[in-house]
Amino acid sequence: MKSDVTPDITPDATVDARGMMGALPVVQASRELKHMAPGEVMLLLADNDSTVDDVRELEGQGVCELLSHEREDDVLKVYIKKT
Repeated sequence: MKSDVTPDITPDATVDARGMMGALPVVQASRELKHMAPGEVMLLLADNDSTVDDVRELEGQGVCELLSHEREDDVLKVYIKKT
């Protein structure tokens, strides 16, 4: 998986969605985004490779911006900014 991580990103919130199947990681992230202010950054932890594509769909709806993502061992780290 291509990684485009910016190492100096400091998240305002973290959602641990490891073990969740299908679109559930993004559903959980979406719930948390509702409580965040525009411009705040979330770190979404997942182990499902389709999570990045699901976040891109959410981005297309104008809910957030996908800043970067990387896989570290078995954990996918996705940085999302609320728009």
